[in-house]
Amino acid sequence: MVLMRHEIKPDFKHPIDPLPSSHESQSSRDPSPPPYTPSASSSGSRYAPSLASVPPPSHHQRTETEGPIPLSTSPRTELPSISSKKPLSLVGPLTVRGSIECSSTVTLSDDVEVTSSVQSGGPLKLINGINILGGVEGRADVDLSDSVTIGGGVEARANVRIKGGAKGVRIGGGLDARAVVDIDSGSGSVVVGGEIDGRSNVNLRGRIDVLGDVSARGGVVLDGSVFVKGCVDSRGGIEIKSRGEYRLQVQGKVDAHGSISLDGLIDVDRFVSAKGNVKIDGEVRIRESVEARGNADVYGNVETGDFSTRGNLTVRGKLHVRGDLEVRGQVNVIGSGDLIVDGRYKTKGR
Repeated sequence: MVLMRHEIKPDFKHPIDPLPSSHESQSSRDPSPPPYTPSASSSGSRYAPSLASVPPPSHHQRTETEGPIPLSTSPRTELPSISSKKPLSLVGPLTVRGSIECSSTVTLSDDVEVTSSVQSGGPLKLINGINILGGVEGRADVDLSDSVTIGGGVEARANVRIKGGAKGVRIGGGLDARAVVDIDSGSGSVVVGGEIDGRSNVNLRGRIDVLGDVSARGGVVLDGSVFVKGCVDSRGGIEIKSRGEYRLQVQGKVDAHGSISLDGLIDVDRFVSAKGNVKIDGEVRIRESVEARGNADVYGNVETGDFSTRGNLTVRGKLHVRGDLEVRGQVNVIGSGDLIVDGRYKTKGR
């Protein structure tokens, strides 16, 4: 039995619901939380003042620091906007009512909320129970893992690596990386509310929903129960492979400057076009057409509109062309292969 994935329609008022956090109830919070606790590894650093001396946050306040901020984890603390020139590490439960700006490394872990954006001049890591209402920008690698919600987009000057974990990752906007985008949902799921743009390769594995296009200047790999609301475009090759009983769906086109491989339960609502070879295996439905400038090989049960290739066509499974078939090379139907053409059938020499 084939199970169909439902299309996800974002709610524009609340595009991404925050993931559950481990906040304590308001009544159990200590009205006078303890001061910051220095760690042994930060001996000689300048510490932030006691929270008792921090006035209530306002839009014009900012915590200035030149070193790491070690935080006590109980009870939940609140801070205004933070600016740091040196590495910043925040461990929750903690709420920053404003933004975080750091010219070095930023690490947020274990139940941290930020009511605005986060900017990092170095590597940026968000781990376990992180809720950012705005966007995230890192001038180096950006790593997200296990229960992370970002209301805006994610931008990285280097790689973006996402591991969904058990509770998943949700990004309200798009994702832009100047290097590799690598997303693995793990046992959870990952939702990206906009376009994924990788200046190198884009690898999506697991249960992933992308509510925009997926584009890469390198190669693209979609592996698993993936839904793409837009198009998949690559200046390299594209490999699409489904897992299990769920169909992998691309609502736009699949277009590659290199070769394209489709394997599994796959739906493409527009067309598939490759400047190289096309290989199709599994149960694949392509609504409009398939075009290959190289050779085309069909192994599974494939249904499409028009089909054209400048090279040879080899059919080892079943190929049903509802429109026209045009092959400039040779047509080879091997073994139990079956070729059905409803429209015109034009091949070399015919």
